[in-house]
Parts: sequence; C-alpha cells; structure tokens
Amino acid sequence: MKFRAFIWISGIALVMLIPVQYYFISETFRTKQQQFDSRYSGLTRLGLYEFESRYIDTKEDSVFMSLDDYAYFAIHDLGFSVSPEMQDSIRKEIILEFDHKMNLTTNREEFLKTYLSEEGENVRFSSLVVIRELYLLSPGGRISIFSDSTGEAPGIYTEGYMLNSYHVERNYFSVSYDYFILFPERAERIRNEMRLTISLSFATLLIVFGVFFLTLRNLLIQKRLSELKTDFINNMTHELKTPLSTISVASSSLAKNEGELKRERITELSGIIIKQNRHLSKLIDRILDISIWEKDEVKLEKTPTGIHAFLSDILEDFQATHPGIRMKVNLSKLDTSFEIPVDRIHMHTVINNLLSNAFKYGGDPPTIEVSARTGDALYIDVRDNGRGIHDAEKDHLFEKFFRGRETRQKAIRGLGLGLYYVKKIVEAHEGSISFDSNGEQGTIFTIEIPF
Repeated sequence: MKFRAFIWISGIALVMLIPVQYYFISETFRTKQQQFDSRYSGLTRLGLYEFESRYIDTKEDSVFMSLDDYAYFAIHDLGFSVSPEMQDSIRKEIILEFDHKMNLTTNREEFLKTYLSEEGENVRFSSLVVIRELYLLSPGGRISIFSDSTGEAPGIYTEGYMLNSYHVERNYFSVSYDYFILFPERAERIRNEMRLTISLSFATLLIVFGVFFLTLRNLLIQKRLSELKTDFINNMTHELKTPLSTISVASSSLAKNEGELKRERITELSGIIIKQNRHLSKLIDRILDISIWEKDEVKLEKTPTGIHAFLSDILEDFQATHPGIRMKVNLSKLDTSFEIPVDRIHMHTVINNLLSNAFKYGGDPPTIEVSARTGDALYIDVRDNGRGIHDAEKDHLFEKFFRGRETRQKAIRGLGLGLYYVKKIVEAHEGSISFDSNGEQGTIFTIEIPF
C-alpha cells in the first residue's frame, strides 16, 4: 500500500509540475511584454513629441483640405436622402473615406522609424489612425456620422498602443482620432528572447520525468526481484528440506536399529543417504554457479564436437531415463560430419534442461520433438505438446529464480534457474535462444549458435 501511495503522490507531483512551468513561462512572457511596451511606448512618445514640436505636417493639412471638400458634398447627399437605409449607407461611405485618407499620411511613422534607429533600436512597426468621433458641420447644425468611446484599437491591432489623441475641426467636418503604433513582431521577438528559458523549462521537465520513470522502473524491478527471491527462498527451503528429511530418517533407522538390521537393509539405507547427499551437493553447486556468474562471465572449454553424434547420445540417454515419453527426432538435415567448437559439459546440460522442461510441461502423455539443421548458423529446436506459456510470463521466462504459474500450480520441483542457465551458456557461445509458444501447438525453443 505504501509503495502504491508513493507512486500516486510522485505522479501527482510530476503532473503538477506542468501547470507550474506553464504559469512560470506565461508570467515571464507577460513581464517581458510589459518591459517591451514600457520601453517602446516611452521612446515613440518622445519621438512623436519631437516631431510635432519641430515640424508642420503639410501632407496631413492637404488631406484634411481634401476631406473638407468631400464633407461639403456629403452634407448635400445626406440632405437629399429620404430613407433611413440610404442615410446609413452614406454614413458608412463617409467614415470609410475619412478612415482611408487619414491613414495615408506617413510623415509621423517615417520620422519615428528614423528616431528609433538613431536610438539604436532595430524594431519593425507601423502606425494606425483610429477615428473616435466624426461630425459634419452643416448650416443647420452638427450631423453625427460616427462615435466610438472604447479607446481601444480594432481587434486585429492588439499588438499596439496609443501614442496621442487629436481633434481637428474644419469648415464642414469635426473629427477626433487617436494615433496608434503597432509592433507586429512583438510576440515573436519576445519568444526569441525567451528561447533559452523555454528550452530549459522543457529540459527540466524531461529530466524530471525521465528520472521519475527510471526510478519507478528500478523500484518495480527491485520489487519483482524481492518477490522472486522470496519465492526462491521458499522453494529452496522445500528443495533442501526433502533430502534432509530423508537423510534424517535413514540415519535414525541406522542408529536405532544398527544391530537388528540386515546387511541388505543397511546397504539400502546407506544408498539413500548417499543419493540424497549427492542431490544436496548438486543443488548447492547450482546456486554457487549462479553466484559466480553474477561476478564474472562463464568460462567455457570449447572443443570441436560432432553435433550429430553429440545430440544423438543426449537424446538416447534422455529417452532411456524416461521410458514413458514419446520422442520424435529429426537430425536428417544435419551432416553427420559437421563439427562446431562447444563446451560439451555445459551444452549437454543446456539440451538436457530443455528436454526436462518439455517433459515437465508437456501434454499427457508428453511428446517431445527435437530437430537440428545448419544454415548461416547451427539451429537446434526442442518442441513440446503442452499448453504453452502465458503471455504475462513470456518477458520473464529467462530471469533468474522465475517460475511460472503452471509450475506453482502443479507443484513441479525446481529452483527457477534452468532457463537462466540455458540463456547464459548459449550467450557465452555467442549465440541466442528464442521461443514461440501458443496453446494449440505447445512451445518450441530454438538455439542458434554461429559457426
């Protein structure tokens, strides 16, 4: 429960890092926007003040003269229009005409670009005139054309800010307008400045998530190893207890009834003790071998071996010790003169382990098919007719101390070291072992050893 709680708490903390980093980046971006606006709004206002104090914008005056003439005729058009729909249409034409012509004057913008360049600022911008109020002045009074009190630039110009407001009144119109300056590259410029900050934030998240998943993976591996070792200890206790109990009973019988026992019975009990003692020695040697492999690589003594005769002897011995088994052997694709350097003792044990597993986990009755062939390497196949390996167990089949669910259910004796040993020896021969398993055709193990 504590382990799960740790994972959940750590996972939630990691997930919370994402919005925290997002908030941090957003706040940094907002701060840089404010710094940008503060700097450039101040500089452009100073530049605009200098322009207006030093120059008379003759182009703007000529525009307003042209608009005054336009307003004179617009007043007459409005006077002759009868329907409200026609008057609305004329008002729209008037505001569009004023907006178009007032945005043609670029004297301020050109001066500000020069001014910023002289200040050492290389930033691209444009300007915009936004009309707030427009009236036509007729002999009969003021005619309202347009009114906007929002004080904001149109929605598509959110990257700018207002520098100054103006009011102009001529013979036939009165207009109030704001002068905006726009920085279309502001966001991109700030993102470029923040590139290192954003990269470091993403890198931090990746590192933290990577460390978390590696730690979680190691914890799960350690947890699994702990469970496997617990199973191994329990199984080892059972494996050692059985021969020890047999030795204890046989020894007690010899000690208590030494004078009454016949020679045949003494020989029988002594044989039992010797047999169980050898079994214990083999168990201990197997564990010691695994311990040595943990520290060093397996040391092989390779000798040129005729594989056809080598396999034939192993299969003949195995069938002799398991008379009830059905074996199908196909060595026809293997040249009888073919030789390959192998460690005969270790490889003998490898084949025997695979045969023993096929016998233990085969069907009823068990059937074992063994075949060998050569190509770009030596291939040895061992197939059983069992129910196959569960999908959840396939990834752990060659792990030390691992024993499958069927092994535990059938109470099949073993230490969970057989296939671990097989894989170690085959890899020490620079080869590989693979398997294919399904419930209909059993399991086939394939050893591949390069020449």
